[in-house]
Amino acid sequence: MYPVIGPPAIGPRPRSAPSELSGPLAIELDLPCSRCGYILRGLKTDALCPECTAPIARSVVNNSFRTCDPRYVRSLRFGAIITSIALFTLLICTTVTAVPLFFFGMFWSSGPPPSWFLSLAWFTMFILPGFAAGGGLFGWFLITTPDPAFIGTTSDPSARRMLRLVIAIEGVCWLVLIGFGLLNVLASIPPGIYLPIAAACAIATPFAILTHAAVAAFYFRSLSPRLNTELAPALCSCHHWCTAASTVMILLCFLAFWVQSEPFVMCCVFGAYLALAALSCAHLCMLRIIRRAAAP
Repeated sequence: MYPVIGPPAIGPRPRSAPSELSGPLAIELDLPCSRCGYILRGLKTDALCPECTAPIARSVVNNSFRTCDPRYVRSLRFGAIITSIALFTLLICTTVTAVPLFFFGMFWSSGPPPSWFLSLAWFTMFILPGFAAGGGLFGWFLITTPDPAFIGTTSDPSARRMLRLVIAIEGVCWLVLIGFGLLNVLASIPPGIYLPIAAACAIATPFAILTHAAVAAFYFRSLSPRLNTELAPALCSCHHWCTAASTVMILLCFLAFWVQSEPFVMCCVFGAYLALAALSCAHLCMLRIIRRAAAP
C-alpha cells in the first residue's frame, strides 16, 4: 500500500482484497481511480469514486504490482529480463567494435585493419546485434502489456500505446534489414532495389531507437507510483538528457559524413558511442527497477 498511504513496511506486502483493508485510511498521494482515472487524494479508502462510483479500495489494491493480475506482472518481469539481456549484448557488441575502430581510424589510418578485426566486426556489428535487437523488441512488447485493470480507462497511460507504435516501426525496420540482407545473400538482389531500401531503414532505425528511448522514459514515469522508489523521477530526467545528447551526436555524425572530414567523423562516432552507452546504462537501470518491482 506504500504508494497510497506512506512508507513501506518491512517484508513482503500481502495480496489483500479490497474488503480486507483494516479500516478506512486517508489517501495522501495523487492516486488515480482504476476505472476512470479520477485523482483520489483526500478521500477515504472505504468510499466510492466521486466520478464513476467505483470502490476506492479497488484502486488502492491495484496500485501495487504485487496485487495486480499475475499474468500482467509476469509479462513485465520477463520482458524486463529479455530486454536487459538484449540491451547488454548490444552494448558489448558496440564496445567491442566501436572502440577498436576508433583507435584504428585515429592511429592506423595508413593501412586497413587486420583481417581478424574485420571478421570480428562483421559478427559484432551485424549478426549478433541483429538477434539481440529482435529479442529486445519482443521484450519491450511484453513490458508494454496493458494492465487489465486499466484497459478502456483514462488510467491506461498514453505513453504505453505510443511506445507500442514505435516498437512496431522498429520491428518493420528490423524485418526489412534482416529479410533483405538474407535475400541479398541467397538471391543477389539488384543493388538498385536493395541499397535504397536498406539505406532508408538504416537511417530511420537510429531515430526510431531514440524516439523509443524518449517515450520509454515517459512510460517509466507513468509506472513510477508502483515502483516504490524515489529514484524514478531522477532516472527519467537522466534518461531524457542522454537521449538528447545521443540525438545531437548522431546528427553530427550525419553532418560529418556529409562534409567528408575523417577526423571529424571519428570524433563524432566516438562521441555518439559514449552518449549511447550512457543512455543504455540509464535504460538498464530502468529495467532493473521494473524487474525488482515485479519480482514474485
